[in-house]
Amino acid sequence: MQWLALELLVGLALLAGGRGDVVERMTAGVVEQLDQERSRLAEDPDEYARLVAAECRGFPEGDLFPYTLPVLAWAGLTSGDRNAADLARMERLLELAEKPVAKRTSAPEGRLDRLENYRDQATYLCQLNLAAAAFVAAGGKGHFAELHDKLSEVILSDLEKAAGRPLNSFPSYTWPFDTVPCLLSVADHVVPDSDLAAVPRGTPARGLEEEQAEGNARGGAGLSRRVQAVLDLHLAWVEESGLDRDTSLPVSRVTPQASTASEGPRGCDLSWRLALLEPIAPETARRWYKRYVKAFWVERVAVAGFREWPEGVGRKADVDSGPIVLGIGGAATALGIASAQVFNDELRLARLVPQVETTHQAIAEKVRDGEAAMPGLPVKLRADRYTGFLYGDVVLFHALTWGRTAKLFRGRR
Repeated sequence: MQWLALELLVGLALLAGGRGDVVERMTAGVVEQLDQERSRLAEDPDEYARLVAAECRGFPEGDLFPYTLPVLAWAGLTSGDRNAADLARMERLLELAEKPVAKRTSAPEGRLDRLENYRDQATYLCQLNLAAAAFVAAGGKGHFAELHDKLSEVILSDLEKAAGRPLNSFPSYTWPFDTVPCLLSVADHVVPDSDLAAVPRGTPARGLEEEQAEGNARGGAGLSRRVQAVLDLHLAWVEESGLDRDTSLPVSRVTPQASTASEGPRGCDLSWRLALLEPIAPETARRWYKRYVKAFWVERVAVAGFREWPEGVGRKADVDSGPIVLGIGGAATALGIASAQVFNDELRLARLVPQVETTHQAIAEKVRDGEAAMPGLPVKLRADRYTGFLYGDVVLFHALTWGRTAKLFRGRR
């Protein structure tokens, strides 16, 4: 009942104040709270690492995203007087992220700059490189700028060898989503024109219409010939081999060897994949986003959001989806804010952003007297976390700021 009352109050505010302005103010207010708390935690890296180990280990890449996602957020927020402090925080969290990535990839002597290939670890290596790319775009220099150059060459070479097929997320698993951060992380990698790609540039590969390829190239102007080549080939592979028949949306999982679909579209994948794809392939991303909204968007009386599974697929929540309430996926909806921002989808932002605050209020009420369990989460909700849990806070911080960070990836090429 309290939730519904809050939604009605928010709705009246939107009508009275102009939808776009109110949503922008709400976003800024939540971001400020999340920013202040992330900044405080980053001042003591050892303590933050302890909290991450204690509170995030039950989540996907719980030893990685709590470090890399705030870096992406700060890259979009930093400017002027706060730049030096933000870069210092970003560097501290990159140092914490470097350790699990080196361990995952079995880097020689623990040094990622000595890797010669991605070791079938696209998830960890490319997310770190993406965060390093954001750090560099925000003005960062030194070790992580040099490491970014090195890893970009390694990743780009492996993308060329894959000839459009997705890189393996892990040695035994391939989620095509993970190839998109790889592509975005190398978007700024520039080499002499004489250093041609292993894959010929030529005309668009099969399955990618020329008009679509040209639109992507215009939107992501400035990509090197090598990066544009592997991007075109990967999008062509998705169009030809990686789309679900019923929804015409990208599938979420393929077999590592044959690269044939083994799991259909998922909301947590698509909300994030489309947000990350937009800066380098805007035409394709927008086309898929329209399909995504049509097939996955859910409107209820008091809440709205994205499904985790296509309508009619009766699968339950898992660690990737987060809680599913009234058919609405927690992860898909939170990350859907990032997609709605880059596609300037004011209608969905006007539904999603106010729900962030009402959800926060509902959680605060639930944990007023201490911790509380939440179905679908591997940790208990806490009063000192905006979303009730640390992992949720870093994901939300990233989602609410991606519209700003994405501009760095569009503008620097």
